[in-house]
Amino acid sequence: MGKLLIFGGTTEARELLERLKDTGIEIIYCAATQYGADIVSDLANNNIKLFASRLTPDGMKNLMKSEAVNCVIDATHPYATEVTRNIKDVCSELELPLMRVTRPDDAIYENLKLSTVNSAHEAAELLNSKKFIDKNILLATGSKELKEFINVINFRERIYARVLPVSGVLKSCEELGFNSAHVIAMQGPFSYELNKAMLQAYNCGVLITKATGTAGGMDEKINAARDLGIEVILIVRPNSDEEIHSIDEGVAWVRRIFNLERPPMFPMLIDIEGRDVLVVGGGKIALRRVKTLLKCGASIRVVSPELNPGFDSVKNQIKIFKRKFELKDLDNAMLAVAASDDREANKSVGLEARARNIPVSVADAIAECTFFFPALIASGAASVSVSTAGTSYHTTKRLADRLRSVWARWVAEESESDSESVSERPAKKIRIGSRASALAVAQSNLIIEAITQAHPELEVELIIMQTTGDVNMKPFADITDPTGIKGLFTLELENALLNGDIDLAIHSLKDVPMKLNEKLPIVAYSKREDPRDALVINNPDGDVIGCSSLRRRLQLAKIFPDKKVVAVRGNIQTRLKKLESGEFDMLVLAASGLKRLGLGNKISKYFEASEMIPSAGQGVLACQGRAGEDYYYLDAIIDKEAQDCAIAERAFATALGGGCTQPVAAHAVIKDNNNLELTGLYIEMRGNNADGENIYHKKVLTGPRSDAETIGRNLAAQIMREFKY
Repeated sequence: MGKLLIFGGTTEARELLERLKDTGIEIIYCAATQYGADIVSDLANNNIKLFASRLTPDGMKNLMKSEAVNCVIDATHPYATEVTRNIKDVCSELELPLMRVTRPDDAIYENLKLSTVNSAHEAAELLNSKKFIDKNILLATGSKELKEFINVINFRERIYARVLPVSGVLKSCEELGFNSAHVIAMQGPFSYELNKAMLQAYNCGVLITKATGTAGGMDEKINAARDLGIEVILIVRPNSDEEIHSIDEGVAWVRRIFNLERPPMFPMLIDIEGRDVLVVGGGKIALRRVKTLLKCGASIRVVSPELNPGFDSVKNQIKIFKRKFELKDLDNAMLAVAASDDREANKSVGLEARARNIPVSVADAIAECTFFFPALIASGAASVSVSTAGTSYHTTKRLADRLRSVWARWVAEESESDSESVSERPAKKIRIGSRASALAVAQSNLIIEAITQAHPELEVELIIMQTTGDVNMKPFADITDPTGIKGLFTLELENALLNGDIDLAIHSLKDVPMKLNEKLPIVAYSKREDPRDALVINNPDGDVIGCSSLRRRLQLAKIFPDKKVVAVRGNIQTRLKKLESGEFDMLVLAASGLKRLGLGNKISKYFEASEMIPSAGQGVLACQGRAGEDYYYLDAIIDKEAQDCAIAERAFATALGGGCTQPVAAHAVIKDNNNLELTGLYIEMRGNNADGENIYHKKVLTGPRSDAETIGRNLAAQIMREFKY
C-alpha cells in the first residue's frame, strides 16, 4: 500500500498515529528523543516502526530512501524550526509529498495581564525590567532555553523551573546553576488546578510559557495565571512562511494519497428554533447560510460592513449590524457561521467561537470548523442533510439537488401513509403508576388529563402503589443506610415498569434519584409549577419550624437564626395536622405541592428562590418510561424550558452527590436571550449535624441553554474548588 513517515514527539503526532494506525498503511514514526518515542509506544503494532534519533539532514535522507517512503508528515514541535527546515529541504530534494501539521493558533484570552516576546532571550531581558524585578517566576517553557534565564537577576532565588524528570535535563539544571530546591521535575499534562496550586505555592508573580496551543496545555496555564491576577510573558511562535495544517487535514491528506475510504460524518440534528445564531459576512455564501438557518427557525444576527443586494429579501427576518466583526458579537450565540470575504475576520470568529465552545462553521477553512454546514433539504418538519465531509462541494450539491426534486413528494406520500396507519391504530390502554399520597395522585391526574385531551382515543388507567418512602417515616437525616435513601419514593414504581405492570410512572422530579437506570429514562418533563418553598404559619409568635429536608433546615438556620428547626416527615395533610396540633409553630413545604392540592390559600409567606434555593427539579413532574418505547402521547406534556432547567439543576446536584440527605440546592431560569442562569448552593457541614459554623457556597453561572448539563457540572466544579473540609 505504501509507507508514511511521521516526524513526531508531540501531542499532535500521537493523535495522528492513533487515527492512522489501523488503516493498513506502513508507518515509520521518528522522534528526536526516547521520551518522544515512549509517548506513542502503546500504539505500536505490526504496521508501525518507532525510531528515537535526532537525525541530521543526511540521516533523514537515508531513512526516507531505505524505507522507500511515499510521503512525509512533519508534526514536530512548533518551535523546532531547524528540524522543520531540514525536513522540508530533504523532501524537496527527494520530491516527496510533505505536510506540516501543528497546533492551531492560540486562543484569544480576555482579562489577562499579558506581555509577548519573540524569544526566550527577550523574555529573560524583560524579567530584569522594573516591572518584574521583584517577582518570583514559574518557568514553564521546557528545558531547551534554560540557559537564557541564568542572566536573570537573582535567578537562583526567583525562578522555579518546571522540567521533565529526565536525568539529562536535571543534570543540565545543575550545571547551569539552578537552585535544586526550585527545580520542579514533573511530567505533564498539568491541569488548571495543578498550575494554580504551583503558582500559589511558590508565590509566583510571573508565568513564562510558550504559545503551544490548546493541545500543549496552554489554556490550563494561562487561565490559572489569569484567575490569580498573575502576569504572563508569552513567547510567541517563530515567524514562518510555511503552510501549516490541522490534524484533521493531515488525516484527510493521507487518505487521499493512499486512496483510503473515510467514514461518513455523523449528522447531529439540533433544534435551533428561536436560538441566537451569528452570521459574519454579507456575500452570496453568507446569504445562502442565512436562508437555510431561517428555514430552521433561528434568530439570526448578521454582522458585515457590506451586504449583497439579495439580503433585501430577508432583512425583515434578521438583525443586521453593518460593521466589522467584534468579539462581543459572539456573546449569547449558540451557533456561529463565518462566511465573509475577509480571511482574518473568519479566522478570528473561528478562534473565539472554539475558545467559548460555540459550534462554528468557517466557510473558507475546513480545518477551523467544528461542524460542516450542511446542504439542507426540507419539507415542513421533515428534513435531511447531505455532506461529503468537505471532500467535494460539487458532489454534495448534485446529491442535494436530486433529493430536492423528490423530497416534497416523498414526504407527502409518507405523511398520507402515516395518517392512515395512525387512524387504523387500535385503541391502546395506558397504565400509569403513582404513589398513594393525595399529592401524587393529583399530580398523576394532571398528566392523565393532558394525555386524554390530546389523545381521546386512548384509555388511561391509574394504578396506585405504596412506596418505601411512604412506609419508612424516619427523618431523612436519620436514614443511615444509603440503600434506604436511593429511590425512596420511586423504587416500587420502577420495578413495576421493568416488570411491564405499568407503562409510565409519574414522580415529583425532586424525588427521582440523580442516577437513573438506563433502561428507565425520563421521557417527558412537565411545565414547572411554582418552584419556591412556602411557609405555613399556625402561631406567628412561636419559635419552632418544621421541615423535611436538610437543605431547608440549613437555609432556615440563616434566615431565622433565633428559631428552632425540627425534622418532620409525612404527606402534606399529615404535616399540616401536626402543625395544627401544635407540634411546631410553622411549617415549610413546597409551594407547588400546596397549589396542586388546592391548598395555596394556606401559604403565609413565599421564600423567593434567591432567599431559599429550592431542591433540584422542584415543581417539575417527571414521566418515567421504558427505553425504546414510543411515548408519542406525551407530546402535550413536554415542556422544553422546564426540561433544560431541570437538566442543569440535576447535573449540578449529581456532581455534588445531591439527594434527600445532602445539603445541595439548585434553581435555573431561562433568560430572554435563550441563556440559562443557574444558581447553586452547597453547604459544608462542620460535624455530623446541622449545628455549628457551616460554610455556605453559593454561586451563579450563565450560559446557552443548549449547554444546560455542562453549566450544571461547571458550576459544581467551581464550588468544589472552594471546599475547606
